Amino acid sequence: MSDTSVFGRDTAVAVAFVLFVLAVLSVSAIAVVTSSPNGEFNFTSNLGDTVFLNWTNGYQMTVTVGAISDNITLTIDNSSEWSTITGNYSQQSSFTNSGSYTKYWWSSDPGCFHSGLNPPDRDNPMQVKDASGNINNTAENMSAGTELSYTVTHNVICPPGRYFGKYTAVNSSNSNENASLTVRIDVPLSTSNELSAATGEGIFMGTMEQYTSTYHSYYFNTSNVTNATTVTVNLTWSSSSSDLDLFLFDGSGNLKAQSVKSSGTLESLEYNYLPADEYWEIRVYGNVSTATKYTGTVYLSTLKVLDSGSNTVGEINYGSLGVSESSMFNMTLTNYGNISFTPAEGLEIYHLDEWSLSGSANRTFVVPSAASRVGVSMNWTGGSNYTIKFFRPDGVLAGSSNGNSIKANISGGMSTEYAETTNVSEGIWRVEVVANSGSGSYTLNAKSWVSASGWLSSNYTATTINTTGN
Repeated sequence: MSDTSVFGRDTAVAVAFVLFVLAVLSVSAIAVVTSSPNGEFNFTSNLGDTVFLNWTNGYQMTVTVGAISDNITLTIDNSSEWSTITGNYSQQSSFTNSGSYTKYWWSSDPGCFHSGLNPPDRDNPMQVKDASGNINNTAENMSAGTELSYTVTHNVICPPGRYFGKYTAVNSSNSNENASLTVRIDVPLSTSNELSAATGEGIFMGTMEQYTSTYHSYYFNTSNVTNATTVTVNLTWSSSSSDLDLFLFDGSGNLKAQSVKSSGTLESLEYNYLPADEYWEIRVYGNVSTATKYTGTVYLSTLKVLDSGSNTVGEINYGSLGVSESSMFNMTLTNYGNISFTPAEGLEIYHLDEWSLSGSANRTFVVPSAASRVGVSMNWTGGSNYTIKFFRPDGVLAGSSNGNSIKANISGGMSTEYAETTNVSEGIWRVEVVANSGSGSYTLNAKSWVSASGWLSSNYTATTINTTGN
């Protein structure tokens, strides 16, 4: 996230290696890549025609080169023009050569970005080592049936994200003859690039190209901050005419959280009680009409909420309460890490109506006079396409949503349509679902929010929770 052989013909062939680069995760079957246009040599790889470099293989791969004909001169060139990577999300334009970002730029030593190359968005030289570990440019003679092994490494610090390119073998005596393996590299958010172990905060930046059909991937290790319990991810961009969505997947590829609002310039998600030492994936996607720059902020917290028995609290169930009844729950906020926090308390209360349905449908729900906000949503998986609308008691349209299923299907998330309003009146509201295509099952929700102060109270006051515990 690899063994390769090259074979020639019965003619003298000089093979030079050109290396460019990129980043990913899945594994393919054994494949043979034959040079063109004359088929003079080939690669064989147990990873297919794509090589993946990431934390699972230490960002390196072994390449075995074999020859069929005699008098082959195999040349390895470590110069920057022969060995480059390209940031898949326009990282070079986001992490400009100034301030703390200068660590990513090429100077006397190889860096992630090198503005002097042509084209300028191709950047860092990869290192190619021979069997003795030498990284100098080498030329070795080969005869028919012989093989040589080399190790290709991604050896510099880059901002988080995906990078790409190709590994190319060229017949130097016939420069039109070549064969290439695609290479992808996934660079996670870590303390080596944009994550601070002292604060638990990190950033990633990129540009979503217009009308793209590919989501952006950013990884992080759940133990990059010692004893991390919670991750919060915020995504911001400048133009409200662009709509980006945010998804979080665990180390097994399961969707854990998502944020898919259809308006505004902020998406935010949170997941509590992370497992230790797993690489989780953040996905960003939007079908935007103009290229949209975005910034993601990741917050790793080390706080836990414990009940009186020192059990982790995920939710509080007050059961059924009468009009004049009350219930109290005692809990302790504990810091398990080396980061100080001053948490703010947020309380909200709403009434929820929920239905399990399929196809087009209409449902009504009651909104009380105390309500300050009303929202409707629907969630489903599969290829169906729905529109959701909801109406005030006087029959006037309060809001609608459609088209988000396309983004969810591309990103691997759950299809969600959501709309809300703060123009609220008491009475019977109606929500309508229109099946544009398909009739798969879904969950339909209607929420009415009221002021929490009249229903919930707490003795919590803003307190700095230090690194020694409570």
